[in-house]
Amino acid sequence: MGDIRTGEIYPGPARSADDVPLTAEQAESLKGLDLEKRKVELARLQAELSGFQQRHIPTAEESKGVSLGTQTAPRRQGLGALDINEIFRYHAPTPDQIPKYEAIREAARVFALVILENTPSSPDQTAAIRLLRESVMTANSSIALGGKY
Repeated sequence: MGDIRTGEIYPGPARSADDVPLTAEQAESLKGLDLEKRKVELARLQAELSGFQQRHIPTAEESKGVSLGTQTAPRRQGLGALDINEIFRYHAPTPDQIPKYEAIREAARVFALVILENTPSSPDQTAAIRLLRESVMTANSSIALGGKY
């Protein structure tokens, strides 16, 4: 890990939200730079890693026993443990989200009836309804997660 504020390079979990995960090679390379250049490089790596969007990296205390494993290489694609924690925590709906959820459910209900009325009872019909349910859940997830994933 690298502390973007102090330029410190250290092993283990993030200590603050500004810390940058590093590969062993990146850590060694950064150790050879003077402090100011190291901070600039850490800021560049952080921006690159997050796709120019700040992501909260929990400190060890905030993680509360969630193992982040021994991986030190930054993930450039896919989901990491921090993303998984965010995706699977409970997201209470805000007042402005409730009508959006209701609109999606109502449109899906109407479409499900169209499917039932216009297709023969079959495994394909069942699959169409199941996929529609999945579409509703994914759309609702998009609302709950603010479009982050």
